[in-house]
Amino acid sequence: ERRDWYQGTADAVRQCLPRLLEPQPQEILILSGDQLYLMNIAEFVATHRMRRADLTIAVKPVSREEAPGLGILHLDPSGRVIEFVEKPKDPALLDRLAVDEQTQSALGFPAPAGSYLASMGIYTFRPEVLSELLIGSASIDFGREVIPQSLAEHRVFAYPYSGYWTDIGTIPSFHQANLDLGQPLPPLNLYD
Repeated sequence: ERRDWYQGTADAVRQCLPRLLEPQPQEILILSGDQLYLMNIAEFVATHRMRRADLTIAVKPVSREEAPGLGILHLDPSGRVIEFVEKPKDPALLDRLAVDEQTQSALGFPAPAGSYLASMGIYTFRPEVLSELLIGSASIDFGREVIPQSLAEHRVFAYPYSGYWTDIGTIPSFHQANLDLGQPLPPLNLYD
């Protein structure tokens, strides 16, 4: 409908939204194109449905060194996302966002002490909520704009993921993932 390049992740989905909504789906699953992982998507969507969430974000524990390059979130005891900060750099903010005992119990699996919960860029939305957040909005990015704005009015939950995941959006990270997968026993089981 437009000749403009996609301006960001949310803008790309907004431009495709009429086609996504046409078959009247129960959920809309958004997957990142620059990551490498192996996830049970059916379990992810089932968890979203069980919680009656408006938005579910797949999250992975990461180190303090990795946190400033990712979207970091904080949970309440039910696993609901109460804060989302895209690429936090401030040391005091990072200290506050570190996984605590409350967050660990909400996750259902142990996260290493001092780690952070990073968005994997994998989302499940209720279609009407996605429409509400995008239509008529100038937001171009999920992490910087859409997700933080959705927290006050929508049921946003985290889906903890403990398997292999790496962002391959840069040449060095893509190269490293290729080296990792070339090992006799790669971190992502390619033999399953």
